[in-house]
Amino acid sequence: MKGSNSMKITVFGATGRTGRHVLEQGIHRGHLITAFTRRPQELTSVQGLQAVMHGDGCNLSEVRDAVRGQDCIIVIVSSPGLGRSTTVSEVTKNIITAMREAGVRRLICVSSHSLVATRPWLVVKLVKWIFRNPYVDLAAMEQAMVTSDLDWTIG
Repeated sequence: MKGSNSMKITVFGATGRTGRHVLEQGIHRGHLITAFTRRPQELTSVQGLQAVMHGDGCNLSEVRDAVRGQDCIIVIVSSPGLGRSTTVSEVTKNIITAMREAGVRRLICVSSHSLVATRPWLVVKLVKWIFRNPYVDLAAMEQAMVTSDLDWTIG
């Protein structure tokens, strides 16, 4: 049942553990949820989605299609591995571009960049070393959001 408080939300990175949880919570709360993913076959068991869009966040045209007409965009994209990558920041920059063009203002991104700040010193050093490349990409994503003119939240 869709109430007057329901929002149209596209979730990028919908097939991971966190993404699936966000989909289920959004549906449960009555929002019209669109999942954007490179692996739509992994969402066949999720009931109640408004749509599943097959696409790649690095493709601006596909991102534009997923953003158009939405009230909010949620980004739960992760680095493809521990090597150097700009995937997360590039996808986020595409989303920001598409949002500006479409007049969508609300952006929420999940980041683990600052997660280690609450851990013991040795654990922090080890985690920062292991994830040094993905953290560079996450920091670039966060910088793109902070310097945008959007209504953003980093969680």
